Amino acid sequence: PNVFYTNSSYEYWGRAASLIHTSLDGTADAPLLDNVRIYSFAGGQHGPGRFPPQRTSGQQLSNPNDYSWFLRPLLLAMDRWIDDDAAVPPSSVYPRVADDDLVLPETLGFPELPGVGQPAVPHLAYRAVYGPEFRMRGIASVQPPEVLSAFPILVPKVNADGNETGGLMMPEVAVPLATYTGWNLFHAEAGLLHPVPADCRRPRTHQRPAAIDRGTLRQPNRVPRPGNGGRPRARRRRVPARRGPCADPGPGRPALGLPDGRGRRRRPAVTGRTRGVLPRAHPHHPGAPKENPSCAPALAHHCSLAASS
Repeated sequence: PNVFYTNSSYEYWGRAASLIHTSLDGTADAPLLDNVRIYSFAGGQHGPGRFPPQRTSGQQLSNPNDYSWFLRPLLLAMDRWIDDDAAVPPSSVYPRVADDDLVLPETLGFPELPGVGQPAVPHLAYRAVYGPEFRMRGIASVQPPEVLSAFPILVPKVNADGNETGGLMMPEVAVPLATYTGWNLFHAEAGLLHPVPADCRRPRTHQRPAAIDRGTLRQPNRVPRPGNGGRPRARRRRVPARRGPCADPGPGRPALGLPDGRGRRRRPAVTGRTRGVLPRAHPHHPGAPKENPSCAPALAHHCSLAASS
């Protein structure tokens, strides 16, 4: 298969992306196979940014580096490569140890900028022992795995402006008027929002009381009863009366099932009526109730209309 690796600056700091193309001791570049390409986006966050930058939970403004202009042509290049092996995509572009563009975090040399904090260490990946059968058969016989030392993690080197020197660069990074990084330390006043459960149906491990127990959420279909100690009572619903073909519609309105004066018949509003099935209010229905003397004229007229049709 043909493989593309695309990473931003964040993946080197937050996902140990240097292990994709370095030796295990972090001292040299690992050779790539002919069917593999690696592209990195210098000064990019986890996803393409948007302009203007916004103030979020970080100490600085969000990164507006929109490297999606690289993603689309790379996708087309990969599509052509899959269809035709002769359509070789561009050579890999990423920070390399040999070019001095990939360094240890302690030798990064990030400039001192007013009010800008720097990350202490990148995300680390650790060696782990899963058992002798894990490498060939995928069987983890050692549970939990034995965690050993961490792999050396390298990050992209930066220049005097704090911008990275290797990888694909958007014009804003190549000719910068600002410093673009893949990281942004959290603001001291930033926090998280984790809603409490709505009712008592919450996991046993949830220690906080439900919102309905705090008096901030009323139970569904329950309303407080005035003058009864605040105890709730069930909400009553009004169910409209079912009206058969002989129901009295009121003065000035034709009965249901009779012509309404415009040459149409009004459909009887009887629940459960389907096409070809007589309603229970119809006198010919097997389960029809006894005739109501007050409705007899309307029923007779309704039956005569049905017979004539």
